[in-house]
Amino acid sequence: MKIVEYPDLGIPQNLLSYPAYRKMPSLDEFIKFCKSCSEYIRIIIEDYRESLSWTLKQDGSRVTDIDFRIEDYLRGQIAIKFPGHGIFGEERDPINTSSEIAWILDPIDGTYGFSKGSPLFGTLIGLTFKGVPHYGYMYLPFLHNTWLAGDCKKIFKNGKPFLPKPFSGWKESLILTTDQQTLAHSEILPYWQKAIDLGSTARTWGDCYGYYLLSLGEASLVADVGLKPCDIIPLVPIILGSGHEIKQFGSNNYSNIVAARKEVLETLF
Repeated sequence: MKIVEYPDLGIPQNLLSYPAYRKMPSLDEFIKFCKSCSEYIRIIIEDYRESLSWTLKQDGSRVTDIDFRIEDYLRGQIAIKFPGHGIFGEERDPINTSSEIAWILDPIDGTYGFSKGSPLFGTLIGLTFKGVPHYGYMYLPFLHNTWLAGDCKKIFKNGKPFLPKPFSGWKESLILTTDQQTLAHSEILPYWQKAIDLGSTARTWGDCYGYYLLSLGEASLVADVGLKPCDIIPLVPIILGSGHEIKQFGSNNYSNIVAARKEVLETLF
């Protein structure tokens, strides 16, 4: 299958003044768009995973050829369907940065695990207005094509409204982080340890899969540090929509966070 690349998707500046180029889609429109894209994302992964190659980025993290292919595909679809919107992706330079409406893309969240054969990865698509997260979409192709979407007030799982399991106490609590090594050197560590002392079981099922478990109520807490916007901004509407709260550390850009239900956070903090 031939994958079309989109090296330059800039929209002429004189078009940006037209209202149609600034229109914020509804949640239904957002979900319909993301779901249609996810069908092709699955094809990209299946077609190219056997010949997967990866390189190291400047920050030392891995990036695969599939990351680029998925992001290029998403950028192309956004440019066709929502011309004039800003696009901020993990692997390419941003475009239309002056737009109040911006898409945040992480083509493969959990690239390291993905490159090692783990199925616990996903594609993240977020939509912001004036920098505020509005909609989020998480697609987990190797978990039966499961997807979650949220708007900070509610979430949907595979198209149906979903209510997560309630917190059932610390002895039954699963707490998650992406990387315990980086967590060990952060100001979050004392609260992570307190949750363990209260009886929680800790695991490193991180990246978007950890937030998937949190949103379903299977996990009680997720702690992360050093997050980039594409790692977390698409997840914020899903986390909040599932009834959880997000405590930030150091700044208000969601780079260092603990996400959990209100009663969990009140116990720890």
